[in-house]
Amino acid sequence: MGIGSTVLRGLACLVSVALALPLQALTSEVVRQPHIRASLVSQADSLQPGSATRVGLLLQPDEHWHVYWRNPGDSGMPPSLQWQLPAGVEAGAIEWPFPEQIPVQHLMNFGYSDDVLLPVPLAVAGSVKGDTAVLSLRASWLVCRETCVPGTAQLRLSLPLSAAPAGLDAERAALFERALARQPRPLPLLGASAEVGSDTVAIDVFAAEPVFRQAQRLEFIPATEGLVEYGQAAQLRWRDNLVQIRQARSLTYTGLPQAVEGLLIVDRQQAWRVSFTP
Repeated sequence: MGIGSTVLRGLACLVSVALALPLQALTSEVVRQPHIRASLVSQADSLQPGSATRVGLLLQPDEHWHVYWRNPGDSGMPPSLQWQLPAGVEAGAIEWPFPEQIPVQHLMNFGYSDDVLLPVPLAVAGSVKGDTAVLSLRASWLVCRETCVPGTAQLRLSLPLSAAPAGLDAERAALFERALARQPRPLPLLGASAEVGSDTVAIDVFAAEPVFRQAQRLEFIPATEGLVEYGQAAQLRWRDNLVQIRQARSLTYTGLPQAVEGLLIVDRQQAWRVSFTP
């Protein structure tokens, strides 16, 4: 091989490294734990004092394994996040994408069996100084199949502080867009009721708009614990702006909660968040 070929190959490697740098700057080191990978991802390539952005925990379970939504269902535990952030940088709550129903033997769980990004809003005060903000996250989770394995990772991401507008990487932007598209929207209500019988809970929801008119499939994911029996399938009837839900009463039921909350997922494309005082 000639010197010219060696030089060209070296230049190609340098170009590859240079092209990879922006992507690497947006993602922490990927931590491999049993049956799952975890990383911390940024929506933008820098932070601007006096502005807001998002970061997210990216969980990638192995095939046939899953992690959990904020209400895990009959078993499991949702991921938890513990942040260490610079003064003036504040993380909000997880913006949970709508989950899927995951049957495990006689149990029903709510979670994610594919890669899932859990976005978190990040507020940067105008008083933040310096060249770089170091975001540290201790993430914990439970990943399950027939059995469950707890996991934890210490993730770290350094982002430049800049007055210039933040840049967006196309791949990472698409990742956040998909997660945010699965955010449940609050359902405006004309009325709602919940009545509890000896063995059944009856929930009627009257939306302000006929958002269920074209629905071919409707799922109810309860967020309120101790109200219905998750492993007993809900019976749903809907028309235009009316949804009727009938589901077995929870074996641990002790009384109506102050608020009834849950998701109504239309054709696995759009989720509406229902919340009302019974």
